[in-house]
Amino acid sequence: MDPDLLDFISSPPDYLQLKCPICLELLLESPNLFSCCGNHVCGGCVGNLKEKACPMCKAIKYETLINKSHQRAITSLKIHCSNKEKGCKWTGEVKQLETHLSLTKGNCQYESYNCKHKCGSSHSRIALTSHENYSCTKRPIVCHFCKKYSSTFDEVTRVHHEVCSQYPVRCPNDCGASVKRIVLDTHVSTNCPQRKVQCEFVGIGCKWFDKERQLPKHLEENWREHIAFAMSVMSHSAKEVGELRHQVTELQERMTKLELESSMAKSESCSLPKKHLRSESEDSEEESDGEPVTKKCLPEAKPNVSLSSAGEAALKTTLDPSKMKCIITSFGYAIPFKIPDHSVITATLVVSRWHHKRAHNNLHKSRALSIPGHRHLLQVTVYCNGVMNARGSHVSVCANVYHGSSPSLPLFSGKLLVTLLSPIPEYEKKYGLIIFDDTVDDKYRRPSRDGVEIGIRQFVSSHSMNWIVI
Repeated sequence: MDPDLLDFISSPPDYLQLKCPICLELLLESPNLFSCCGNHVCGGCVGNLKEKACPMCKAIKYETLINKSHQRAITSLKIHCSNKEKGCKWTGEVKQLETHLSLTKGNCQYESYNCKHKCGSSHSRIALTSHENYSCTKRPIVCHFCKKYSSTFDEVTRVHHEVCSQYPVRCPNDCGASVKRIVLDTHVSTNCPQRKVQCEFVGIGCKWFDKERQLPKHLEENWREHIAFAMSVMSHSAKEVGELRHQVTELQERMTKLELESSMAKSESCSLPKKHLRSESEDSEEESDGEPVTKKCLPEAKPNVSLSSAGEAALKTTLDPSKMKCIITSFGYAIPFKIPDHSVITATLVVSRWHHKRAHNNLHKSRALSIPGHRHLLQVTVYCNGVMNARGSHVSVCANVYHGSSPSLPLFSGKLLVTLLSPIPEYEKKYGLIIFDDTVDDKYRRPSRDGVEIGIRQFVSSHSMNWIVI
């Protein structure tokens, strides 16, 4: 503490040495009295002396003594507060000044203190609290908008607010609205009254793009241009449709020709293996009243059975039934079936005397079919006039499981894919899937001599095949 800065109420006596002759500070702590010259030196400077001689008189021989009475005389001097000129009216002893000016223990309202946030500024006690809590740029805060990001006031306001998703920003279209940054795009594109939109006829060539409120005026003033756009597009589209129709017609004619040629080649070259055929004498002429039939099939596809007059003429002249016995007999349809499993087998069941069996509600059974890797036997039955709710309107296909020579067999699990084939190229294939798994009753999966049937009631519509007479 510099004694020259102290404002004494009354001048101290001349004989009282106030300053240390070495550091020139007030002799407040352990003033040492030198016996050689009678001067006082503060305890700090005495401890730092390197020479043995007295720093004032240079005497070699001397003694030092801490003069407590001198210290008390100095600390008892009456002084004003160092902030007297700022308005502080405090008076007291020298030893009380430090406590009076202390930030934590004192009460001087005019002493300057450094900000605790280390922003580099200093303020009086009166203004310090307000500065640290409200105006310091280094004070810690949490973002007022997202309630998550925390940092200094300067960092949050200058950096984070530029990217904060919850920070309100003004609409770029100058509509006057302030919305959260996260929904700004939605506001601009859907809610902003000043947003720009395209014309409703942009799809046919209108290039208008302006504020939405101008759209009704644009539509009203430019209806002639919009009609012209529409007529131009319709004309162009009609031309394209005509060209496409011509191309489709040519492709259909080429496909019909190729399919007829392919059918002729197949009918001349292939013969059906005898082990996959049943003769007419082996057919069972029984009525189909048996067990309920469960339908499990793939999505049905509508057969395309419409033929042009040229196609019918080609069929009558090229499809010789005697050359097609590998696929059909008098009816002209065959039902090959296979099991899609680890081992795949394929067999063909030719349905003969179709119209007769349909008229008499007769059925047509395949031979018992062995499955590679299984001891079970499968048999397929075609109900020409349908069963149950499909009687008279559809062809039904069913399957049942036999145990053959091994009566003690587990429940059968597998899938039977049934395909309806036609020698007519225009007729699409028909697929059905009969599934033996946990979703069906065990009685359909349990091997037996009788074999409880499960199958597809409405496999194919009878009406879709009535036109064929071979």
